[in-house]
Amino acid sequence: MKLTQEDLQQINKRGLSEDKIHEQLDIFKRGNIPVDIEAAATVGNGIRQYSEEEKESLAKFYESRKNDLDIIKFVLSIWSSYTYV
Repeated sequence: MKLTQEDLQQINKRGLSEDKIHEQLDIFKRGNIPVDIEAAATVGNGIRQYSEEEKESLAKFYESRKNDLDIIKFVLSIWSSYTYV
């Protein structure tokens, strides 16, 4: 895949290299490697559940620093508060 100059600028802005992008594209081309899933993630087994106090504290922490972040994606969880990726 031929990357444009604009593509390369965006890649560099995110701290990636052209080689790293080509590695990621190769993964897309070949497809994911099959994995054996042992169990679904649940609270206490890969998922952490926050108390209301912890959620408020984390939300305030995020709000105080969000202008210094390069937010890529916003994910709304139907089970809890907002999640930022």
